Amino acid sequence: RLTRRLWATFRPRHLVLALFVGNDVVDYERRSSARPPWDPSSPLDWLREHSYLHRLLAAKLAPARPTSPAEEALPDVGRSVPGFDRLRLTQRRSLQRQFASAELLPVLRDTEEGRRRLRATERLLVAMDALAREHSAGFTLILVPTKQQVIPEQRAEWQALHGISLDQALAPQRELRRWAEQNRVAVVDPLVSMA
Repeated sequence: RLTRRLWATFRPRHLVLALFVGNDVVDYERRSSARPPWDPSSPLDWLREHSYLHRLLAAKLAPARPTSPAEEALPDVGRSVPGFDRLRLTQRRSLQRQFASAELLPVLRDTEEGRRRLRATERLLVAMDALAREHSAGFTLILVPTKQQVIPEQRAEWQALHGISLDQALAPQRELRRWAEQNRVAVVDPLVSMA
């Protein structure tokens, strides 16, 4: 929606979308706090999307986010991060939560929820591609990997914690590259050059 709204102001010749394969791969149909660009708007939607006071109150009144069993236990992970033992406790806990996060696991394990998230993400990409084509602009998708996908030591620790293979760890990029190829969208995947 922001891209559509700002298009007339900037008149880009090329649209570049950087998609973080962590929490950017969401199920827009069920889990996103943002309204997908293809859904019609209501006055309440406008308030949610434009009022900082509404966002502040909603955040304060929202129930705590449920954690996965892996996150609750905060396993002894993160040792692959250089200097881990010299970090403050809060910094170590933050890194451990990143490792333990189960947010991307449905996609990595190819569950129905994971496939739904990928379809919803692809639907958003279709909308962005259509917007670029509507204005005779190019469109490039950049797949931004997670730290645990990039750094070999962290990847090994992450895979062991969640019981996933290397093939599973790289599944989001593979599926999004497949979508880009089928739709003739230019894609930049830094993991390809790192492999």
